[in-house]
Amino acid sequence: MNDDAIAVGAAAAEGHGYEFAGVTDRRLFEQLHAWSNANCTCPQDAAGHRSQCYVAAVFSAFCAPEQATPDEVFISAKCALLFFLVDDGLPGQLTEFDRLLATGGDPQANEPTACLASVLEDLHARGCETRWFHTTVRAWASSMRHEQTLDIRDVTPEEYHVLRRETIFVSCMVACWMSLARISTPAKLLAARAELLELAIRIVTIVNDLGSLQADAALAEVTEAARGGLVAINTILLRERVLGSRERAVSEAMNHHGALVEGFRTRGHDLAGDRHAGQQVPDLLTVLRAVINGNLQGTRHLTAERYPGGAQLLQRLEFV
Repeated sequence: MNDDAIAVGAAAAEGHGYEFAGVTDRRLFEQLHAWSNANCTCPQDAAGHRSQCYVAAVFSAFCAPEQATPDEVFISAKCALLFFLVDDGLPGQLTEFDRLLATGGDPQANEPTACLASVLEDLHARGCETRWFHTTVRAWASSMRHEQTLDIRDVTPEEYHVLRRETIFVSCMVACWMSLARISTPAKLLAARAELLELAIRIVTIVNDLGSLQADAALAEVTEAARGGLVAINTILLRERVLGSRERAVSEAMNHHGALVEGFRTRGHDLAGDRHAGQQVPDLLTVLRAVINGNLQGTRHLTAERYPGGAQLLQRLEFV
């Protein structure tokens, strides 16, 4: 990326209240914004992706394992941007993205598909294994599309978790970092990986839904035609319907988060102490802890931009 492109990103950060010092690598945002502008295939102008690039950069910087290189964090930032391109987009874009993943075709025909193609190209250029990453992205896109067909009046929290564990995107970010770090998972550890990943998904889901609670509650009151964008189903709002009180649903979520964090710590400690497990377990735990803790840090940092009203609740949550 040349200096002129970086300068475009630097200019984009000015005057928009973005916080970088001691939190997010400003240059990461500049790189990502410049890349997004150079590869944009949608009708939006440069300003249309500025906020998405900032949010993706924040999460990527926080979720990066300590030993990650700047180039690796940039690739993970493009992966995060893929999520926000879809999540902030319109239903038609998601439908086309899911169709292209299922059937193939020109990746440049759809901006999220082009972004995914770039991430895969970066990973392949580094000699990284991408099968699990590609599988998780495919499951995410399919689940996001299925979510749009649900009637919130009929779905139960337990039924919805089957989709939510994919739409939260944790598997995709973990798979991306495992690919970048060249962490393999032998057959004997697949069950342990699935167990730890399930705990990570549930932890991140609660953080995201507590952070999004105010915004999602407001959207729930808006008609589909007025909303325009994708449906966002919040697990805490689903529990509110069951429990009859938002206060009780929030309290339950907070307590559940604490129990899940303790469960992750205990299971991780047990697995790390297993002399038969090998180095893959500590490596996997490094990635998972970075993604879990980074998600909480990033969500706390973005309460002004993306998670209004969530600051007080998020400050009460623990890291793993």
